[in-house]
Amino acid sequence: MENSFGVMCARFICIARTLYADPDNAQKIVLACVALHNYLLQKTPEVYTPPGFTDSFSEDGELIEGAWRAAITKTQAEDPIPKLTFAAQGRATDLAKRIRNQVCDYVNSDVGSVKWQRKYLF
Repeated sequence: MENSFGVMCARFICIARTLYADPDNAQKIVLACVALHNYLLQKTPEVYTPPGFTDSFSEDGELIEGAWRAAITKTQAEDPIPKLTFAAQGRATDLAKRIRNQVCDYVNSDVGSVKWQRKYLF
């Protein structure tokens, strides 16, 4: 999950920073980025995610960070858009919490998990 979101943020700068759009448009923008991400992974993986761009693990299980991390850091440092402050900044909405919990339940279920995830997480 972290690699997927990291690659998308590195490739689609609009989602690497605060997305100033109404909720309906923001949802459409993110869904379009996900669709393009999946398409590019299928059609041109050697260009979209060249070797070393994504995180990987060494033979002894050590994390080797991908180049997408540096790309995101650079993007955030160059962000010319001023940050807005809100009274409830940092607090997730009830909907966001429900979605987060649903994703968590799915990736930890028999259907949504992958064989190796528990080895690297615990």
